[in-house]
Amino acid sequence: MPHTFRARYGLVRHLHKICEGTYIIEGYSLYSRGAEGMADLEGGPFITVGMPMAACCDVSADKECGITIPKNETVDGVKFIRHEEACALKGISPDDAAPGYYCYVKITTKMT
Repeated sequence: MPHTFRARYGLVRHLHKICEGTYIIEGYSLYSRGAEGMADLEGGPFITVGMPMAACCDVSADKECGITIPKNETVDGVKFIRHEEACALKGISPDDAAPGYYCYVKITTKMT
Protein backbone atom coordinates (compact mmCIF):
# COMPACT_ATOMS: atom_id res chain seq x y z
CA MET A 1 0.00 0.00 0.00
CA PRO A 2 1.44 3.43 -0.86
CA HIS A 3 2.01 6.17 1.66
CA THR A 4 -0.28 9.09 0.76
CA PHE A 5 0.59 12.59 1.93
CA ARG A 6 -0.15 16.21 1.12
CA ALA A 7 2.44 18.54 -0.34
CA ARG A 8 2.12 22.31 -0.24
CA TYR A 9 -1.13 23.71 -1.67
CA GLY A 10 -2.89 20.51 -0.52
CA LEU A 11 -1.62 18.50 -3.49
CA VAL A 12 -1.80 14.74 -2.94
CA ARG A 13 1.34 12.64 -3.39
CA HIS A 14 1.75 8.87 -3.25
CA LEU A 15 4.98 7.14 -2.27
CA HIS A 16 5.37 3.56 -3.48
CA LYS A 17 8.23 1.40 -2.22
CA ILE A 18 8.99 -0.84 -5.20
CA CYS A 19 11.78 -2.79 -3.49
CA GLU A 20 14.72 -2.08 -1.21
CA GLY A 21 16.37 1.03 -2.59
CA THR A 22 13.70 1.94 -5.17
CA TYR A 23 10.70 4.24 -4.73
CA ILE A 24 8.22 6.13 -6.90
CA ILE A 25 6.59 9.40 -5.86
CA GLU A 26 3.63 10.38 -8.01
CA GLY A 27 0.85 12.92 -8.20
CA TYR A 28 -0.76 15.72 -10.18
CA SER A 29 1.51 18.65 -10.92
CA LEU A 30 0.75 21.49 -13.32
CA TYR A 31 4.46 22.19 -13.54
CA SER A 32 7.68 20.55 -12.47
CA ARG A 33 11.36 21.08 -12.92
CA GLY A 34 14.22 18.67 -13.06
CA ALA A 35 17.90 18.36 -13.78
CA GLU A 36 20.44 15.62 -13.38
CA GLY A 37 20.00 14.33 -9.83
CA MET A 38 17.07 16.62 -8.98
CA ALA A 39 13.27 16.67 -9.29
CA ASP A 40 10.81 19.23 -7.99
CA LEU A 41 7.05 18.81 -8.31
CA GLU A 42 4.60 21.69 -7.93
CA GLY A 43 4.19 22.07 -4.16
CA GLY A 44 6.92 19.51 -3.55
CA PRO A 45 8.54 17.44 -2.61
CA PHE A 46 11.89 18.73 -3.82
CA ILE A 47 14.21 15.73 -4.17
CA THR A 48 17.94 15.79 -4.80
CA VAL A 49 20.77 13.30 -4.69
CA GLY A 50 22.42 13.15 -1.27
CA MET A 51 19.41 14.15 0.80
CA PRO A 52 17.94 11.78 3.40
CA MET A 53 15.07 9.79 1.89
CA ALA A 54 13.02 10.46 5.04
CA ALA A 55 13.12 14.18 4.17
CA CYS A 56 11.13 13.48 0.98
CA CYS A 57 8.10 12.50 3.04
CA ASP A 58 7.47 11.45 6.62
CA VAL A 59 6.07 7.92 6.70
CA SER A 60 6.48 7.49 10.47
CA ALA A 61 2.88 8.53 11.21
CA ASP A 62 1.40 6.18 8.57
CA LYS A 63 1.45 2.72 10.14
CA GLU A 64 -0.96 1.28 7.55
CA CYS A 65 1.28 1.78 4.50
CA GLY A 66 3.92 -0.65 5.74
CA ILE A 67 6.79 1.52 4.49
CA THR A 68 9.73 2.27 6.76
CA ILE A 69 12.59 4.54 5.79
CA PRO A 70 15.79 4.16 7.82
CA LYS A 71 17.42 7.40 8.97
CA ASN A 72 20.64 6.53 7.09
CA GLU A 73 18.91 5.90 3.72
CA THR A 74 19.90 8.65 1.27
CA VAL A 75 18.82 9.50 -2.27
CA ASP A 76 21.32 8.11 -4.76
CA GLY A 77 19.41 8.80 -8.00
CA VAL A 78 16.29 10.69 -9.04
CA LYS A 79 14.58 11.09 -12.40
CA PHE A 80 11.18 11.68 -13.94
CA ILE A 81 9.77 8.59 -15.63
CA ARG A 82 6.89 7.93 -17.98
CA HIS A 83 3.55 6.38 -17.05
CA GLU A 84 4.41 3.08 -18.72
CA GLU A 85 7.67 2.69 -16.78
CA ALA A 86 5.94 3.54 -13.50
CA CYS A 87 3.26 0.92 -14.18
CA ALA A 88 5.90 -1.68 -15.03
CA LEU A 89 7.80 -0.96 -11.80
CA LYS A 90 4.57 -1.18 -9.79
CA GLY A 91 3.63 -4.42 -11.57
CA ILE A 92 0.37 -3.13 -13.01
CA SER A 93 -0.91 -2.89 -16.56
CA PRO A 94 -0.66 0.50 -18.27
CA ASP A 95 -4.03 -0.10 -19.96
CA ASP A 96 -5.27 3.36 -19.12
CA ALA A 97 -3.59 6.42 -20.56
CA ALA A 98 -1.56 8.55 -18.21
CA PRO A 99 -3.69 11.13 -16.43
CA GLY A 100 -3.08 14.68 -17.61
CA TYR A 101 -0.64 16.71 -15.53
CA TYR A 102 0.45 13.62 -13.61
CA CYS A 103 4.12 13.11 -12.74
CA TYR A 104 6.14 10.09 -11.70
CA VAL A 105 9.56 10.36 -10.06
CA LYS A 106 11.75 7.29 -9.62
CA ILE A 107 14.10 7.47 -6.65
CA THR A 108 16.94 5.10 -5.94
CA THR A 109 18.63 5.10 -2.55
CA LYS A 110 21.64 3.77 -0.69
CA MET A 111 22.50 3.26 2.94
CA THR A 112 25.13 5.64 4.31
